Amino acid sequence: DELAIEAAREGGKPLKDSQVEVARAIDGVQICIETLRTESGNVIPMNYNAGSSGRMAFTQKEPIGVVVAISAFNHPLNLIVHQVAAAVAVGCPVIVKPASDTPLSCWRFVKLLHEAGLPIHWCQALIISDNTLANKLCTDERVDFFSFIGSARVGWQLKSQLAPGTRCALEHGGVAPVIV
Repeated sequence: DELAIEAAREGGKPLKDSQVEVARAIDGVQICIETLRTESGNVIPMNYNAGSSGRMAFTQKEPIGVVVAISAFNHPLNLIVHQVAAAVAVGCPVIVKPASDTPLSCWRFVKLLHEAGLPIHWCQALIISDNTLANKLCTDERVDFFSFIGSARVGWQLKSQLAPGTRCALEHGGVAPVIV
């Protein structure tokens, strides 16, 4: 209830919408936990040709490194959960920059992670109003993965400046219909 009230106050949404957002955020954390318990890699029989006959391939999931996440304002808790919980769950340290209009839900979630035992240095929230600093943060060569939720223009612009080898996920939202 506290998270829903805080998200509603900071974003100006009706409380009912924030309650739905918090429920989705809780579900997002639970999905990360379930994935950790069930995903462990695979053993793949090769047998594709004479050279691979009787051989096996093994996959192992490993953290890819430092994640920088920049998030949007419209779902201040749920979007942060999608970016931060997934990174932490797979063993990646994360620096998250919430939207400057709605930072409180991010701060609260990061604090909950720390209270649950996550080392403080493993997840840091950064509130800045200077986009130049945000640009430097996500384009730093020490960043291994960049997660962005926001406008297409900004997302593509930042992606074009990433250090070589940095992987990224851009989510631009929208309400366009999809026909399957």
